[in-house]
Amino acid sequence: MIKLLKLLLTFVAITVFPAKAKNSFNGFIEYKIDVRALNEALTDERLRQMYGTAETVYYGNGSYKIDSKGGDGEWEIYRSDDNKQYLKMRGNPKIQTFDAADEDRVLKRLSSENSDCEILGRKTKLIEIFYVDGSISKYWYDPTIYIDAEPYQNLKFAFLNKYWELAQAPYLKHERVTSNSIITYTATNIRETQVSQELFEPK
Repeated sequence: MIKLLKLLLTFVAITVFPAKAKNSFNGFIEYKIDVRALNEALTDERLRQMYGTAETVYYGNGSYKIDSKGGDGEWEIYRSDDNKQYLKMRGNPKIQTFDAADEDRVLKRLSSENSDCEILGRKTKLIEIFYVDGSISKYWYDPTIYIDAEPYQNLKFAFLNKYWELAQAPYLKHERVTSNSIITYTATNIRETQVSQELFEPK
């Protein structure tokens, strides 16, 4: 009888008082960019010219926009409604469009683990994506900053669909390691706010 009563109370709690769904993060994260050349043909200064010194990433309703400060690229937009990436380079009025389902690199393996790294006082977890060519993408994220992964399931560029599936959160630090360079993006500010959808219009 007691077990039956507990079962009925559980059923009522689920049906009458359903759990509140998580709200997907809307807002922006600001990052500083650090560079290190590993090839004599490159210099740190040239890498700063290419990648800039800072960027802001805006998130909203299955889209994001990266505004670069000082790099060759002016901005980049991903829209899940058409699964396209739009890229605007400085000094070029033409907007380049890419199919976000395209990725020529070959995935070697992927790992996920806890991390001792704290960013802005937040504890993080680490996802590493290893490519056959020897390059590595490392992502530190705080799992308490939730973003719905479903809109990013077809974003196969850089295997970001796999990142979003595991993390379900924006990265707070991203380190790209190749034989030529190490480029590191580290969050300096996080703000949750309503982002206008007009921001994700490639124009």
